[in-house]
Amino acid sequence: DKVYFYAYSPASGTYTAGNGTTTPKVAWTINGTQDIMAAQVTTGIGKVASGTQSQPAFAFTHKLKQVKFKVVKDASFEDNIKLTSLKIIGAKTAATMDLSTGAVSWGSTTGDLTVYNNTTGQALTTTAASVGSAMMFEPGTSFKVRAIAGGVTYADATVTLRGTNAGQAGVSHEVTLTFKRSGIVPKATITNWTTGTAGNVGIQ
Repeated sequence: DKVYFYAYSPASGTYTAGNGTTTPKVAWTINGTQDIMAAQVTTGIGKVASGTQSQPAFAFTHKLKQVKFKVVKDASFEDNIKLTSLKIIGAKTAATMDLSTGAVSWGSTTGDLTVYNNTTGQALTTTAASVGSAMMFEPGTSFKVRAIAGGVTYADATVTLRGTNAGQAGVSHEVTLTFKRSGIVPKATITNWTTGTAGNVGIQ
């Protein structure tokens, strides 16, 4: 007999064991702050006749896309205006992963993901500045954002991701939102993924 290893993160997901006809699954509620990652050691590891037992090699892959935001104002926009809220609107929030394949399916539940929310606010200037934290959510090439600046809630803006592998899992994007008198104009580019704290897994 051989042993097959399956690993996933975050560990906080709700695990459902498999049986003879169904595979094990893990479910999460997505809030944009955590990535989903998975690894499958599908070659199988059997008992060795002698010597040291080989250890499984885990190769984790991202299951979500990453988006980082910058904000800037153009010459037509007022001075001394601060951004106080930025949200991704109507994102799918129910994700379930098949542990045996790493495939993620999405339920119909949606919600708003908070990129930035601060009553003190961040000044909008003619120099693009990062705002909020990197967000990780369902792969796809488009989504909507809603911003509040200077006490005004702006009309939802549709962000369309373009470029090689745009919107795919494991791809990071930088979205710059330009504030104009007539509304918000988004522009997106592919960028490097923001990495988190490394972790170690020991198998005995």
